[in-house]
Formats: sequence, C-alpha cells, structure tokens
Amino acid sequence: MPEIFREQGFRFFVFPNDHGPPHVHVVKDGFAVVLMLGGTSTQPRVLRNARMPDHWARQALKILGRRQDEALRAWEAIHD
Repeated sequence: MPEIFREQGFRFFVFPNDHGPPHVHVVKDGFAVVLMLGGTSTQPRVLRNARMPDHWARQALKILGRRQDEALRAWEAIHD
C-alpha cells in the first residue's frame, strides 16, 4: 500500500487494487478513516470512519483539502 504523504502524525495511503471513486485511507495511532477526494469545485469528505475520533477526522480532511491535487495525482498514477 503506497503511502502518498505524512503530515501531523497522519499517514495517507492509496491502495493499488482499490475501487473508485478516488479516495485515500488515513491512519493515525491505530485509528483509520477513508476520505473521498474532492474535485475542482468540491471538497474532500468522509466516506467511512473506522472509529477515528471526529476531531482527528476533521483535521485529516483539512490536510487533504490543502493537498488534494497531490492526492488525486497519486490516485491516478497508481490506478492508470
């Protein structure tokens, strides 16, 4: 599972054999959340929260919002 970046203790991954829509898996301290990537006019959003505390999930969304172009490029590179 390729890690695409780390920030503030969060690790962001894109799985090679995963399904659409484009999304990232985020882990921190044993907790996980799946965030759907936004587009040019939409922000990322929570697709599935696997017991990650809500304040961490919101923090991960903010990070992804700033870096979603990078995440989308990684998704496309891994899934092309």
